[in-house]
Amino acid sequence: MYGPRPTVFVSYSSRDSKRVQEAVEHLRRSDVSVWFDDIRIVPGTRIIDALHEGLAESRILVLFVSVSSIKSSWVNYEWTLFIDQSLRRRTPLYLIPVKIGRVAMPDQVAQFRYIDASDDEYLEKLSSAIKTISIQDAERKRGYHVWLSEQVDRVRNKSHTILTQRTTIKPLSSGFSP
Repeated sequence: MYGPRPTVFVSYSSRDSKRVQEAVEHLRRSDVSVWFDDIRIVPGTRIIDALHEGLAESRILVLFVSVSSIKSSWVNYEWTLFIDQSLRRRTPLYLIPVKIGRVAMPDQVAQFRYIDASDDEYLEKLSSAIKTISIQDAERKRGYHVWLSEQVDRVRNKSHTILTQRTTIKPLSSGFSP
């Protein structure tokens, strides 16, 4: 795959493409790496393979929830697969719903805090949420790596102590005779 590794997968109905395209352009200008089907799926590509690859590479899914997207089997497939991958990997993946118009959130999506696209500041809120998640995720990973490094150092020190104790030759006392 060419270019930077995608971090954000955008799921939407094609009927909402104008609004979604605007959001994708805003995210890209905000230095967010985006997996977007119009860019990533070229003619001749098997759509299902491209979706699986894009979802596997992404840690954040931005789900545009509208009357059209709720009826879309593709959109439903994307977000349910994303949640399933999160459970199977046992690693945190983040879903950010963006509500377009008057629509009820699907039950599994309703547990995530959403951004309302009718808010004039929704694009800034979206890019801010993605950057905040990225920072928190990096700090969590860094914290894990620090802990892991400490554990490795502890094992090395313990191993060094054991080896030193076993290889130390104690001098014979002066009163010893064979």
